[in-house]
Amino acid sequence: MMRTGTQVEVAMGVEIAAAPSSVEQLPVEVGEITGRCHDVLDELSFGGSCSGAAARLTAAADRWVRCGLSLETVQHTVFEAFRLHLGTLRTSGDDVETVVTSVGRVLDALEIVTTGIADAYSAAVPDAAEDYRPSSDAVTSALLGGRSAAAAARECGVELADRYHVLALSFPSESGCDSPGSDVPVRARRTMRRARAVLERMNNGAVLFQLSPSGGTVLVPSPIVGSDRCLDHVVHTLAAATRTPITATAVHAARAAVPAAATQAHELLDTVHALRCRPGLYRMRDLALEYQLTRPGPALEILGTLLDPLDDHPELTETLVRHCGNELNRQRTAHEMRVHTNTVDYRLKRIGRLIGVDPTSPSGLLQVRAALVARAYRAHMPAR
Repeated sequence: MMRTGTQVEVAMGVEIAAAPSSVEQLPVEVGEITGRCHDVLDELSFGGSCSGAAARLTAAADRWVRCGLSLETVQHTVFEAFRLHLGTLRTSGDDVETVVTSVGRVLDALEIVTTGIADAYSAAVPDAAEDYRPSSDAVTSALLGGRSAAAAARECGVELADRYHVLALSFPSESGCDSPGSDVPVRARRTMRRARAVLERMNNGAVLFQLSPSGGTVLVPSPIVGSDRCLDHVVHTLAAATRTPITATAVHAARAAVPAAATQAHELLDTVHALRCRPGLYRMRDLALEYQLTRPGPALEILGTLLDPLDDHPELTETLVRHCGNELNRQRTAHEMRVHTNTVDYRLKRIGRLIGVDPTSPSGLLQVRAALVARAYRAHMPAR
C-alpha cells in the first residue's frame, strides 16, 4: 500500500518547501495530490478499473489549474510521492516476484496520474497562434454567412462541395467546472480541442467547422459521406475522441442554402434539448412533428397551456418529460428517477386526471408530446 497523504507530507516537508515553484497554498495541496495518487494505486491493487480514482484525479487537477498551482510543483509532488512508495518496497521483505509485480503496478498508476494531470494543464493553455486556422475559418464563415467562399477556399486549398451535410453539435455543459475569474470551464475547453483535432484530420481538412466550448456547426461535404448513415459514424467518432456524449442534428443542403440549413439544424437541436432526448444524431425526419410544433401560431399557444395544471406538481412534470424522452420505457424512467415502476404508472395516471388527457393512450401521448414541445418553446421565448 502507498503511504497515506499525511505520512508523505511529513516525509516530503523539507523537500517540498524548497521547491522553486512552491506557492502559499502548497501545504494544503500536498495532501490532496498524494491522496489522489494513493487512490489510483489502491484501485489498481484491488484489481479495479481505476475509473473512479481517475475521475477524482481529473476533477482535482482542474482545481489545481484554477488555483494557480504550477505544473512543476504538481509533478514534483507526484514523483516524490511515488519515489517514497517505491522506497517502502525495498524494506517490505517480499520475494522478488512480488516486488516486480508491485513495481509494475506503481508504473501503471504513475502513467494514469501523469496523463490525467497533463490533460488538465494542457487544456488550460490559451489558444496558441497555430491553433487558429485563418484560411479554413474564413471559408467556414463565408459559407455560413451566405458570402462567396471561392477566394478563401483557393487560399487554403479547400475544394468547395456542391452540397453539405450541416451538423449542429452540442457538448454537455460542465457547470461544476466554473470558477471565479474563469470564463471558460477547463473541461469544456478540453472537449472543444479534442473535437477540433478529430475534425481537422477528416479528409485532409475538407470538413469545415466553427466550434465553441458548448458546441458548434460542422459542414461535411456530401462526397465524403457516401451514405446518410455515415453521419452517425462521424458523431460517434467525435464522442469517442472527446470522451463525452454528444448531441447533434443534421440537415442536408446545397452550398447556397448552407446558412438556412445551419439555422434549421440549430433550431432542431433546440427541440431535441427541449424534449430531453438522449445524446446522439437526430435528423429532421426523426422530429419533424416536434419541430413544426415550435413554429409560431395559434396551435402553439393552445398546446402550450395543456400542461399548466402540472405547474404545482414538479415531480409529475419531471416524470412525464423523462418518460417521453425514454421512448416510454417505464423501467428506464424508474431507474433514472430512482423510483419503482409502479410509481411511474401511478404518476402517469395522476397526470391524466389533472390535464384531462391520458398520456398512456396513443392519441393522448401524441397530444402530450406536442404539449411538451410547445411548453418548452413558450418557456424559452423571452430569451429569444
